[in-house]
Amino acid sequence: MIKVFIYEDEQSNIREIEVKDHANYADYGNDIVCAGVSMLTFTLINYLTEVAKLDDEQLEYEIDMKNVNIRVKIKCDSAIPDVKNGLEFYRVGIESLYNDYGENINLLYREV
Repeated sequence: MIKVFIYEDEQSNIREIEVKDHANYADYGNDIVCAGVSMLTFTLINYLTEVAKLDDEQLEYEIDMKNVNIRVKIKCDSAIPDVKNGLEFYRVGIESLYNDYGENINLLYREV
């Protein structure tokens, strides 16, 4: 089961996202759940760097596909409109995947 951790601050702003493990929906290379979560997470990283223009001081991310671990950490004000929009888009997308494939995704919210 793929685990998606969403870490929020006291104002419910997303501060960090971590994705771990495989969904085990289908064989490696054919798993639409893993592909969906990965694509959504990679799109978030690209959005934050290319549209929101966050630099290394504002955004930290690690991608380890061998061990299936992706971590995205927001180090700036996540209430900045472009940042907030990207993170809310991610939240809506991951919750949609969870609603459709809950047997393969464990969505966990934590406070930081």
